[in-house]
Amino acid sequence: MNCIALFMKSPESGVAKRRLRSLLTEEEIRRLCEAFVEDLLERLSLFPCDKKVIAYAGSVPALIHHEGVSSLVPYAQSGEDLGERLLNYFQWSFSEGATKSVVIGSDSPTLPFRYLEEAFCLLDRYDTVVGPSEDGGY
Repeated sequence: MNCIALFMKSPESGVAKRRLRSLLTEEEIRRLCEAFVEDLLERLSLFPCDKKVIAYAGSVPALIHHEGVSSLVPYAQSGEDLGERLLNYFQWSFSEGATKSVVIGSDSPTLPFRYLEEAFCLLDRYDTVVGPSEDGGY
């Protein structure tokens, strides 16, 4: 079973996108985060995958109750840092029956589907696939 998860922080004031604080107000940052997640959820609804997960950190996001999101399985992230949260998610995903699991971040609303398709294909040959990021992330 193929599984894809959207990793996100709940767009609460002061929690997400700290690097933007010098450019935007907390309200603008919150709205930007919500817009990114809404765009990704809409796009993910079109992506062919057996199981789709919304993996959130913080409180349950209000977006989880929007129309079109009901097909996503909610998963509360746990762990001290991103590495631990990812490890815990992958362990949960595989315990739920996934044979391949891909994670994307909520700050990539224009991520081309071909990258996701390629990741699933590469997982036929490799245990792990990590995509590059121009901002120093992965």
